[in-house]
Amino acid sequence: MEDCSLEDFSAEERREHRVFEQLLDSYPSLLDRLKDGSEEEILHVGELIGKGTAGARGDDTKTLKAVVLDWITPNREAIQPPLHRNTKINRGFNHELTGSLLCPAGLNWNDPQTKENLCSGEMLVPGD
Repeated sequence: MEDCSLEDFSAEERREHRVFEQLLDSYPSLLDRLKDGSEEEILHVGELIGKGTAGARGDDTKTLKAVVLDWITPNREAIQPPLHRNTKINRGFNHELTGSLLCPAGLNWNDPQTKENLCSGEMLVPGD
């Protein structure tokens, strides 16, 4: 890395480098442990980082359920049937409001056959 400039790397590699530098700033002895630690210690650090990453993703997903519910609720109206903040049951294509919002452009959510095909999984929506 000494002979290279950050501009020589891809945007993703530069982003990863910034994250690594932030991690080192948060845990000052981490770099020494990575450079001087045994293989077992280095693997343990990697496991801890992996667990922290997974936990952060879980927290993000958990809070999104409630926030999205706030976004899609019309002002001063109740969603019928109600959607609960702490569960995903009856969301997606299984609920009239969320189904209408998720229905791909070009398809008519009000068409009973389209609705049935999306709910049953017979018609799949690509993620791209």
